[in-house]
Amino acid sequence: MLTKEMKKVIEESGRLLEFRVTNYLRGLGYYTIPNYAYQDPETEESKVIDIKAVSAERIEEETEESIFPVIFIECKNIKVPLVFFVFQEPRIRPITGRLHLSGTPKKIRLKRGQKKDLLDYLEIEKFHHYYKSRKWSSHFIGILREKNRYVVTHDLKNQGGNLYQTVIFPLIKAIHYDKKIYEETLRPGVIDLQFYYPIFIVPGPLYECFLGENKKPIYKAAERVVFGVQYESAKMQTDYFIDIVTEKGFPHLLAEIEKETRKIGKLIKREREELMKNVYRVGREKYGEYS
Repeated sequence: MLTKEMKKVIEESGRLLEFRVTNYLRGLGYYTIPNYAYQDPETEESKVIDIKAVSAERIEEETEESIFPVIFIECKNIKVPLVFFVFQEPRIRPITGRLHLSGTPKKIRLKRGQKKDLLDYLEIEKFHHYYKSRKWSSHFIGILREKNRYVVTHDLKNQGGNLYQTVIFPLIKAIHYDKKIYEETLRPGVIDLQFYYPIFIVPGPLYECFLGENKKPIYKAAERVVFGVQYESAKMQTDYFIDIVTEKGFPHLLAEIEKETRKIGKLIKREREELMKNVYRVGREKYGEYS
């Protein structure tokens, strides 16, 4: 029989948060995998991410071409404040982060033989939430009470540990692995693209900290923060945006991702003829087909 104390431990573990998010995604029709296993690209050890969820936006009925938003989620039942130091300026994608994708075609060859990134070709920065907001963060702290004083730290002890090691880096590595696996199983001769969204969900609270006109800090409660992170090692060099969101704010974020996916789908349909030329080009370069 479960005692009150046992139930309290369960409720504080974060598993119920993960369970609620999984059920919410499944209710919306997402193909959802709890405890998704991936291979750490650095240690080659098997690890797990809390949730992988996939949806689809159909591009072409006859060939069943689709684009797929792929969402990787980590959930932590963090009840202490997380404070994000927010920049209020336009982002520069190569420095602060980017939307990741896998599949075909990722590059578009222009008339003079030059290649253009698909995201640039579709002008995704005009409407995607990673880029259209002027607010983003690259540093955060948690506020813990230890003994008789408050301390600021990334290591939240029993409320999630070091969040870089338990959340941020695992999300990056899981997507890095998934991109590699997907590239090995592509269907030739069709548009086949996955767009990746790493998300960290907490109960709250989240706070933004930015400098006012008098250079004094201003604090503001937030439902969501776009967090830019760079990762550099002997085996991985990459940069990401990660949405850090409260459970309450997650449905709104998901609706925004779905809206962006529909917009990307419409743009791909409009440019399908040009994109297919590049699908065939990739086929010729990789398989010697479609010549």
